[in-house]
Amino acid sequence: DTEIDKEIERELEVNAYNTNYLEQQLIDDKELDKYIFIFIFS
Repeated sequence: DTEIDKEIERELEVNAYNTNYLEQQLIDDKELDKYIFIFIFS
């Protein structure tokens, strides 16, 4: 039982990390788009 719990916990941690990473990437992409937009049209 404990082994399974540990495994699940590890999975959740990895998933949480990946989700945060992806959200951060999306934010970075939006920022990048904004700068590219400003750069092209200025």
